[in-house]
Amino acid sequence: MKALDTGQIQKHTKTLISQSAVDLSSFISTGAQSGKSTVVLGHGALMLIAWMTTGTIGMMMARYMKSAAKKPFLAKAAWFQVHLILMILTVILTIIAFIMVFADVRNWSGGAHPVLGCIVMILSFFQPIAAFFRPDPKHERRFIFNWGHSINALVIKTLAVAAIFLGLVLVDSSPNQWLPKVMGGFFAWEVLFYIILEINMHLKTKDIYENVNHKIPIEIVALKIFIVGNLAFLIALLVGIGQSA
Repeated sequence: MKALDTGQIQKHTKTLISQSAVDLSSFISTGAQSGKSTVVLGHGALMLIAWMTTGTIGMMMARYMKSAAKKPFLAKAAWFQVHLILMILTVILTIIAFIMVFADVRNWSGGAHPVLGCIVMILSFFQPIAAFFRPDPKHERRFIFNWGHSINALVIKTLAVAAIFLGLVLVDSSPNQWLPKVMGGFFAWEVLFYIILEINMHLKTKDIYENVNHKIPIEIVALKIFIVGNLAFLIALLVGIGQSA
């Protein structure tokens, strides 16, 4: 229980743990903390980086940058190499974050957050393995891999975002729970650029316009703007997580 300045008694919304035994008859401040270890907070930070930055940019490269970044780089198209590097990094960060939190907690905490996290981990682990064994682009059944790869990525992304929202609620020690609100702005920023890039791709598919003046492709411009905003939101969330320690 906690007492407000007005004398009203209310329940705590967070688990508070003091560093030493507390004399309940005393009025001395105990310096209680939210009870979230730096390892748990580090887990959250890595998941944010993985699924709101590297993973998102990697997915955008695969869907929208095939025509804008098709020049060869190390014998493969540039968009593919960037996509490959970012998604491998995303899976590595996810694995590290997964191991970190289980090594620290050493127990099943229950609730939706760990369930979603486990599903994300499993699906993420098998995504690059399936991609390694993908058939040749000209193979008659290549479309099965393409659809399966895309659908699995969408499922992982959706579950990861849901898990992040739930995780931020758990670690946010601020009175107004501002971290989930910033995450909402982060997600809205991402959806906005998905819409912009999707419309642009549709217009190009219909040959409604083309880049006749050989200027910087609109996809590249949009991606650069997205990354700037993405990093701004990410830094704000990482700072907020750090303050929850």
